[in-house]
Amino acid sequence: MKKNRMIFYKIIQLVLAIVILFSIDINGEAKEGESKDNEAIEGYYIELSEKSDYSTEKNDTRDTFLDGKQLGDISISGSFKKIDDVNGFPSYEIKEDNIDFMYKLQNNYTNISNGSWYITSDKEKKVDGIDMGDKIGKGGLIIQSSLDGTNWTTIDKKTDLVNIDLNNELYTTKDIQQVNGCYFRIIIAYKLQKQLADKKVLFVNVDNYEYKRVIELYEFYLINSSENKSNAVSPDDTPKKELGSKTKKKKDNGFSGSETIDSKDPHYGWDIGTFFVNGYTQEMKNDENDPVFLKKVGDKVTLWFSLKQDIKKLNEKDNLSIASDKNAFDKYFETAVTNFKRGTLIIRFTDFEGKKHDPIIYTDYLAACASTTAETRVELFEEGDYEVALDYEIKDDKGVNSYSDYQIFFKFSVRNGNSMVFPFDVKTESELRNKDITENGFKIDLAKSKYLKINVKRTAIIRSGKTIKEDVRYDAPAKDGEVYIDDGEYTITVKNTYTGEENKKIIYVGSDNVLKALSKNNLSASELEVKLKQGYVISEDGGLSVP
Repeated sequence: MKKNRMIFYKIIQLVLAIVILFSIDINGEAKEGESKDNEAIEGYYIELSEKSDYSTEKNDTRDTFLDGKQLGDISISGSFKKIDDVNGFPSYEIKEDNIDFMYKLQNNYTNISNGSWYITSDKEKKVDGIDMGDKIGKGGLIIQSSLDGTNWTTIDKKTDLVNIDLNNELYTTKDIQQVNGCYFRIIIAYKLQKQLADKKVLFVNVDNYEYKRVIELYEFYLINSSENKSNAVSPDDTPKKELGSKTKKKKDNGFSGSETIDSKDPHYGWDIGTFFVNGYTQEMKNDENDPVFLKKVGDKVTLWFSLKQDIKKLNEKDNLSIASDKNAFDKYFETAVTNFKRGTLIIRFTDFEGKKHDPIIYTDYLAACASTTAETRVELFEEGDYEVALDYEIKDDKGVNSYSDYQIFFKFSVRNGNSMVFPFDVKTESELRNKDITENGFKIDLAKSKYLKINVKRTAIIRSGKTIKEDVRYDAPAKDGEVYIDDGEYTITVKNTYTGEENKKIIYVGSDNVLKALSKNNLSASELEVKLKQGYVISEDGGLSVP
């Protein structure tokens, strides 16, 4: 009986061990519903012949990755969790902030050895029909996005991948991609060679190589989580501002050149929809009379589009519809000729350094609005300048089919309404408050407020007996991230040019007792001098003892 009981316990232990083993996420991949901050993206490996074009369509030999087969590892980093696949794409919900795409090069094909495949330079300039702008070299990379998972827009491309320093970071998602959901794919293309046994040509041994081309394809879908969205503004929130109005453009001219909308025009007297912005605190105007939306902490400036028409029956007329514009482009944004389908939304962001980022392009935009919601949201957290265009073509099939091009275009800016600066100790990285002292020096952090005017003045504090003199040694504009380590009293002045608000902070750098006394006792240099002449004595920690 005792022996049978022992056998029973052993069986129970074995069953529990198996259950525990299979419940562990061996590969560290995000399970559905599990929060993660990093996730390797699974991809496909497509082998092509040496002479074949780099094409994702030629996938007869498409296979999921085997360990050690890829050139490098693609991963996403941020705050997210895995959800059910969307239209066959591995999918993730973003809990907060943005997602970084990371790439870590492996040495699978970079070490040259006889009998093994290794990467070689390729003179080809196209990958999947996309002009790379240069020879692929040792690896080409393309990042694309899509609103529907079918029509792809190239947002970045790189060549000679093995020989450039990516610092692991490839791309950071935009808020306007995440809020309504966006498909992404990354294509990596390269040429491999393998040395075979020498062959004889006219009785002379010559090197003999075998070649092949390879495509790695990674595809996934990202969307803000419901709790992320719940923190966003509602279309009914105020204040709000309508932006843009329709203009007629010359036919097939890249949505440029203006024409008059007269009473005979099919678009006369009605609008396709309305753009508006809300989620801000105050509106101002810039020098070009474009709106500037000021936001404070917690504000989420949001762009909305409210569709007013049935795109298959515009203005309630059976003969008017939004046409599918198959060979369209936008001159202003310098987009390539592509299939705009039924309306294309283009948004371009310019940062505080004046750099115009590649425009984000949503093709078939009006159709997407019609099939989901009449109010489409685009969140804009970043400070910067924005240009927005909705390009669309109207088809009039009354009699002979006729087509007309139209555009809604506008600009606006987003700025932080505060005038705050945050000094941090350069070694401890702790925040320094007004009148604090540090021996290490400090670094300026503007908390992403890139458009503030900031000035730093350094004053040397010189003591001679009971006399204290001030000598201004530095007074100049400063920028975010600047570091100051020289001894002295620093006066940091920050001004918001839009609100006119100005703030000052004083930070002391050094170990001198006088500086400590100024900081500890919240005194000015002249006030400390009075104390010294009254007979007060400064201790090592900056304290003042009564005479």
